[in-house]
Amino acid sequence: MKNFEEKINIFLNTNYKNRITRNSAKTALNRILIIGEINIDKINKIYNLLNLSGSSKNTELAYIRKFINTMSKIENKFYDTSKLISFENDTKPKQIFNSLELSKIENALEKW
Repeated sequence: MKNFEEKINIFLNTNYKNRITRNSAKTALNRILIIGEINIDKINKIYNLLNLSGSSKNTELAYIRKFINTMSKIENKFYDTSKLISFENDTKPKQIFNSLELSKIENALEKW
């Protein structure tokens, strides 16, 4: 487990220089740290049970997917990340525009 944790920390420090992004990725990778290995089926079970929005789950899974792909290259192993679960994007589009945004939209439509 310690070795797996070290791999995660090296990956985070190498790939995410921005503190906020690194913290988001760390949250996702800490969820799979309890597994102690790369196991697609167990990762899918964890994310099926999480009480997060679909968009948040997909974002976290993108960090995990990048980690798995990086480890695949380093360890010369194949992990089928296409089997990672994906969730419906449930973010709501913006419904209210301010006057400046409306005028830009109207101008763009007139030009079109």
